[in-house]
Amino acid sequence: MPHIPVLMNAVCARAQFHAENPVVVDATLGGAGHAAALVERMPPGGVFIGIDRDPEALIRGRERLAGARCAVYLHHGEFSELPEVLDRRGVSEIDFLLADLGVSSFQLDEADRGFSFSADGPLDMRMNPEAGETLLEKLSSIEYADLASILRRFGEEPAAGPIARSILRALEQDQLHTTADLAAAVTRVVPSFTRNLHPATKTFQALRIWVNGELEEVEALLAAVPELLTPGGRMLVISFHSLEDRLAKQAFAKLCHPERDIPSWVPLTRDQMPKSRFWTEGPIGPDADELEANPRSRSAKLRVLWTLEDAT
Repeated sequence: MPHIPVLMNAVCARAQFHAENPVVVDATLGGAGHAAALVERMPPGGVFIGIDRDPEALIRGRERLAGARCAVYLHHGEFSELPEVLDRRGVSEIDFLLADLGVSSFQLDEADRGFSFSADGPLDMRMNPEAGETLLEKLSSIEYADLASILRRFGEEPAAGPIARSILRALEQDQLHTTADLAAAVTRVVPSFTRNLHPATKTFQALRIWVNGELEEVEALLAAVPELLTPGGRMLVISFHSLEDRLAKQAFAKLCHPERDIPSWVPLTRDQMPKSRFWTEGPIGPDADELEANPRSRSAKLRVLWTLEDAT
């Protein structure tokens, strides 16, 4: 399936840069579809910084963004490394940041990466294939209780216990080597006719999040970026499941309502309450045309954190 960036119209509608020479960050370069659209809107004096933990994304990004009229810098790294990346570039503030969370279409469609049950591949699931343990290596040393907890926490899987037992049984019997084997271990205890989605969907999501430490990385990004935004700057987060969306929603709400952290017994008037320099927008989902053109966009949600232009 060709790579189609999700919520492109919504992203571009919010890519209005007030600074003369804006600093724009795409924290999830992926196929560089969003990046190309952002770069097209930037003036020659602007600076675009693209980041991805997948080395193949950087190769695609260099090809796609060649000839850009603004400065383009691409970095191999994770969300938690953003402050370090900016520091190396001498950047202390940013005007716009986009994070399109989760696995990319390229990663899903390449069987050798081990992300999908649609095509058989090795049990890898690393977004950065150059670092860390593969899924199979991690499963080889996990206990039942921990695996069941991972499936519940990261996949919101109601059949976490039976699935964990089935996976470990397959591993013990030397029947767990590929993504097809993993999917079969799930369907042995969760028949396909019991669900609208493939019964292994939540399990694959949970294991991918675990292998890559995805939620910890999202939390690091949500903690770092707001303080880097210029007045009038904005942070856009696209999520594909409730765990990521909940993190963004809660982080943005906390920033927009600092008064909620003041205990009710503290004698402050409304005027004395802390004021926020942020406001938030969303969730924004795909319209009917996008859903028809790109079914993978069906679960995408965009949330936006704006910095007030007169914020000090």
